[in-house]
Amino acid sequence: LVLIKQKGASIMKLFPISILTLLFSIIFVGCGGDSLIKNGEIALANANYEEAVKCFKKATKKNPSAAPLFYNLGTAAARAGDTTEAIAAFREVLRFTPGDAEAMESLAAVLRDEGSIDSLKESHELLSQVVELTDISPIEKSRALTSLALTELAFHRSDLALAHLLTAKAITPDYAPAVYNLA
Repeated sequence: LVLIKQKGASIMKLFPISILTLLFSIIFVGCGGDSLIKNGEIALANANYEEAVKCFKKATKKNPSAAPLFYNLGTAAARAGDTTEAIAAFREVLRFTPGDAEAMESLAAVLRDEGSIDSLKESHELLSQVVELTDISPIEKSRALTSLALTELAFHRSDLALAHLLTAKAITPDYAPAVYNLA
């Protein structure tokens, strides 16, 4: 974890999830957690999302404060189509690492796919916050703007979606999802 000053407040920021997952694998050696994580990662890589969810759920019970495990659980659950589990897992990540852009975007995507008006509003709010972050790369900002455009489309606001996509393309001209969605 790294302490970052942002808008007068200190927040904790995670290193890339894969590095932290490796660290937690090392921590779990001797208590069965390492095999759960490894099996979950293998299942996730092989598109066996239900199995990955089971493994990561068990691993989070062994270490309920491990944000990377919850992130992996959320990813597996989202890909398995379990929006309730995915939303809960990504909320846990944000509880441990408030302001984490990747977790905010992941939660926003699941909420957008859930489709209720309240979920769409929350997705929009999360993505708007990510776009305002100053410590993200141009590609991350373009990704967030493209996701925000998709949320605007869910609200039938194509003019705002177009503006977000054009901004994303201006920031990162070769960002394929923005170009694709503009087409």
